[in-house]
Amino acid sequence: MPIEVSGELFSTLTEVADFVDVTRQTIWRWRKAGKIPDGRKYRGREVLFNQDEVESIYNYANRLEPGDLAPEFEHQLKLFRQDSAKAQTN
Repeated sequence: MPIEVSGELFSTLTEVADFVDVTRQTIWRWRKAGKIPDGRKYRGREVLFNQDEVESIYNYANRLEPGDLAPEFEHQLKLFRQDSAKAQTN
């Protein structure tokens, strides 16, 4: 349940983690890496996020990134592409 402070609604770190379906540790790691907003400390211990920050975290958690192949698989793909090219010319 959001907390109202000075007329603005805030969500706790736990609520945000549940909302975006990740662990609290993931939220802490993303904060430390600067990938999501830091939020604000409430009463010296609880981390709170306003609604804009929650939306930003949700968007980060649900982003799509291009897939990178590990270098060890690139060799295998080259072999597959060569076999495919041979099959098309026959």
